[in-house]
Amino acid sequence: MKIRTKKLKNKNVGKNAFKKLNAKVKISVPKGKLKAYRKLLKARGVTGRKQKITG
Repeated sequence: MKIRTKKLKNKNVGKNAFKKLNAKVKISVPKGKLKAYRKLLKARGVTGRKQKITG
């Protein structure tokens, strides 16, 4: 999965938006937003051990 936008905020992403993702999903985000998006996505359902968020 690739996220290109640099404008994601807590209010823009639903509470369970990423809850039912594949257990081995890799999410690519902009490098400058990696830390912020990692925190946001984990709060919104990306919680599996093999689910990776990379910049």
